[in-house]
Amino acid sequence: MQLTSNVSDVFDIRIRIYSSEDKTHLPADLHLVILDETQNPCMKVLSRNIDNWIQLEFSCEHEEKFSVMLILGDTTIKKDFVV
Repeated sequence: MQLTSNVSDVFDIRIRIYSSEDKTHLPADLHLVILDETQNPCMKVLSRNIDNWIQLEFSCEHEEKFSVMLILGDTTIKKDFVV
């Protein structure tokens, strides 16, 4: 995750998911989803079997909440953040 301040109280955020050290590529159909403050999906990217990383970029204001969710098959991991 990269966080950059571009204007007072506004931050550019980049979330990038890489393949693990022992794998060349991400598994196909890995979902990276950004959820807004109300837990509604607002951005999504899906990996292909040739991708070694996927990413999403967006902006948030100071104290804005969002969540990052990774989904692969029946497994879901979600982490909540506050800027």
